[in-house]
Amino acid sequence: MARRWLAGDVGTLRRLHAFLQSWGIINAHARVRARRGREPAPGPDSVLRLAPLVGAAEGVEAALTGPVAGRVAPLAGHANGALQPAIATGAQYYCNAMPWVNCTSLRYHCTKVPDVDLCPLAYA
Repeated sequence: MARRWLAGDVGTLRRLHAFLQSWGIINAHARVRARRGREPAPGPDSVLRLAPLVGAAEGVEAALTGPVAGRVAPLAGHANGALQPAIATGAQYYCNAMPWVNCTSLRYHCTKVPDVDLCPLAYA
């Protein structure tokens, strides 16, 4: 019913709906507002209350093994800090666009020009 009000490709809308439904975000079992003199329909207020809360590790695992698995390569060695050599070696990285910003903990590294590192604010 609501799809006719959404603009966009039908395939994209279906993929978006499948993604939201896989995470339990779509509230298909919402309680209907009661009219005067009527009791609301029995049942949970929201599907979100029934969905279990997951941590970051479970969320990443679900994203990598879910219905869209194979599109994103898993990050090997992420849990043991192998992808953070700057922190392990003590090297300091500063943003090339804003040189006063230390972006050692989080930076966007240019793969074409090896000496370019940007902080999240400069990248946005």
